[in-house]
Amino acid sequence: MSFLLQAGAVADTAAIADGAVSSFSLLDIIMKGGIVMIPLLILSILSIGFIVERYLYIREHSKIDPNLVKTVLDKIYLVLPLYATKANRL
Repeated sequence: MSFLLQAGAVADTAAIADGAVSSFSLLDIIMKGGIVMIPLLILSILSIGFIVERYLYIREHSKIDPNLVKTVLDKIYLVLPLYATKANRL
């Protein structure tokens, strides 16, 4: 079976070398791939969608609060006055 696959590849290479085949379109490549290419194409599009969605979600929810340090220090001063006085000495 693998011999037949290699024979086709050699014929395609010879045709390209002779200039008989100028270019392949994406649809031609998908059709030559057969039935296996359809799920691969669908899953590829879905994965790109998931990647874009996760990127947008993480970018939106990972914004740093500009008042974060002030808020943390205020809570330290309220809850742990002993540690807050040590922090003021530094």
